[in-house]
Amino acid sequence: MNLRSRIWGIGAGVFGIVNLLGALLAQRMGERVHTDVHLVLFLVSALVYVAWRAVTRGRRGDPQLSAAAVDPQISYLQQSIDALALEVERLGEAQRARERSHAEQIPPRPPTTDQR
Repeated sequence: MNLRSRIWGIGAGVFGIVNLLGALLAQRMGERVHTDVHLVLFLVSALVYVAWRAVTRGRRGDPQLSAAAVDPQISYLQQSIDALALEVERLGEAQRARERSHAEQIPPRPPTTDQR
């Protein structure tokens, strides 16, 4: 886990604690809406923290296992790109053949001289 990720995790934890304490204080003061806002913010920060932990835990997997899982996808992507390149080449050949055929069917016009 890198430093930046750790800082974001600590920030989410501090944000959650501050909002939980804010909810307790607002409840003590008798401000219902203020308490609800702090509770919602606390829940959001808790969800962000849990999601952050799930993502960072998923990144710690075995690199060999991850590479093995990605290898078939890369192979499939490479085959798709090769097939696409072949189709583009075929389209280019068809266009050149059509232009050549069109040029052979229409005889060129003789140059006209402008007599004024």
